[in-house]
Amino acid sequence: MNKEIINWAKDELKSTDPRFVFKQEAICDVAVFMEKKRYIMHVLELEGVSPKDPFKYVGVEVVRSSFSDPTKDLIRNVIESAILSQDKESSNKILKSAYQSFCSFPIADVSFRSKISDIEKQKKKIRSDGKIGLGTPVHAKGAIYFNKMLEHFEITSKHEAIGSGIKIKWFYPDKNKFNFNAMAFIDVFPNELVPIFNVNYSKMFDKSVIPPVQRLYDCIGWAMPQITLETTTDLFDLLGN
Repeated sequence: MNKEIINWAKDELKSTDPRFVFKQEAICDVAVFMEKKRYIMHVLELEGVSPKDPFKYVGVEVVRSSFSDPTKDLIRNVIESAILSQDKESSNKILKSAYQSFCSFPIADVSFRSKISDIEKQKKKIRSDGKIGLGTPVHAKGAIYFNKMLEHFEITSKHEAIGSGIKIKWFYPDKNKFNFNAMAFIDVFPNELVPIFNVNYSKMFDKSVIPPVQRLYDCIGWAMPQITLETTTDLFDLLGN
């Protein structure tokens, strides 16, 4: 095509220096367009070459750096299986299996990744009763609570406190005696705090894995199952639709 359009331009347009160029981008057999600049494609050829990774993600959470690699792999597996199989029942089974796998991940793999920009500014929001004021980002709350725990258990010499500019991991814990709704750490969660702060796996799954899968299901027209239940019934299935 590039050769012929040059010949055409010379003959029909009388151009002495035609610069028409066709370029192949992506050829795919399946694609899901969720919103503007948010889509997933199963690519057969990319710029004339078979890609090593056949799936192309644009604007989907699976590419975010705030998730760990194991979590991103889990999301990709659910999404890609659904797109390739186009079968709701098998996709729901894979989603439930993903939840079981997620619940076996260590704390570091289910936690979100963030960066604390100004923890001193956030600490000023602590009220006189010791509670953190409204408007404090949840990851900042987790960082403040973590530093409090280091002091409370007198382990500041063993574990580095979280300061401004530090990249952290954070998670939603189960109900605990301190009533903290977030907990952060730097690289490895201290063993001294493990018995006190258990990960709320259900909430973490809902906040990380479910949103991108939900968008895919909504786009396809599937009802999202309650993955923590053994069985779910879709009204449309009962009606035979």
